[in-house]
Amino acid sequence: MLTISISFAQEDVEGSKDHPLISRFAGSTIVYYDVKQFDEYILALGKVEVERDEDNKRVFNLTKSKQLEGKVTRITYKASKDRSILEVYRNYESALKSAGFEILFTSSGKEIGLDSYDWVRYFYESLNPLKRSARDGLIADEDRYQRYLSAKLSSPEGDVYVSLYVSLRYGYPKVQLDFIQVKPMETGLVTVNADALAKDIARTGHVAIYGIYFDFDKADVKPESEPVLKEIAKLLQQNPKLKLYVVGNT
Repeated sequence: MLTISISFAQEDVEGSKDHPLISRFAGSTIVYYDVKQFDEYILALGKVEVERDEDNKRVFNLTKSKQLEGKVTRITYKASKDRSILEVYRNYESALKSAGFEILFTSSGKEIGLDSYDWVRYFYESLNPLKRSARDGLIADEDRYQRYLSAKLSSPEGDVYVSLYVSLRYGYPKVQLDFIQVKPMETGLVTVNADALAKDIARTGHVAIYGIYFDFDKADVKPESEPVLKEIAKLLQQNPKLKLYVVGNT
């Protein structure tokens, strides 16, 4: 583990901790912490373009991005008031490079395509929702006080991506550090069997089936769907007169 600071503050939110790959900036405290064993994340690899729809409302779109799935760790830090966002940002950038990360995209100020308010609302509300208290705490005092980078660490155990946003809020540097470890979802947590499917159909006329997975943005069924598909086949074999109307939802 590459450590930026060895002094851990006492005011961290309960149950929180630094990520094992990159620690905190000296004197920072954790004000928000969340871990999802499997979730999706949209990583920014380019600036935001603003367009107008038919109702003349603004529409935001990243010029380049990457859809990720895996373990998502999200940490919000508050640094000391006597530190600048440039100092905080440069330290994280240096630490990531030293740890073997490849920097994929960097931006600062309005170069990112949006002011801080719109960026936070777009990236941390629409694309990758954060708890409101954490999200609102990232909005910079001035638009020039915002910096972003995305990075990648290649690993046999699964590539790790980092999304870093540093801003100045009420004079304090705020850091949103998100880690996405790409890995397949753990399956087999919910199982179905032919008998249970038949009972639900007889009782209600329909049944919700989970455990059928598709490749992203494709109609190709993933191999881990096999156990559920076998039970559906078994159901049809046991009930040859049964006709099914299949509706897929995401």
